[in-house]
Amino acid sequence: IKSICKYLDIDTEFLSSKNVYDNEDLNGQNRVIDIVLKEKANHYVNPIGGTILYDSEAFKEKNIELSFLKVDKNLNNRLIIDILMNFNKEEIKNILNQCIIVK
Repeated sequence: IKSICKYLDIDTEFLSSKNVYDNEDLNGQNRVIDIVLKEKANHYVNPIGGTILYDSEAFKEKNIELSFLKVDKNLNNRLIIDILMNFNKEEIKNILNQCIIVK
């Protein structure tokens, strides 16, 4: 992930949730909710594939808005690895910039 971000000129900080949040006893959505709360955030955005992983009611109970990142309908069935392998750097950036957030 770090290499992909570097390649796409995405400047972001990466943290090891295991070392920062002390929640290795939690997993799945419970771990995500814990991290969001510890970051004092109220909105979590996940790739669209997460719609089958997360229960929006569990997030609502903690006053967290749950949304999903959706790419152009022509690319929805493609995995990010497929996009990375079949598009050049500028095309990938364009794809990422056209993503929308859905609830």
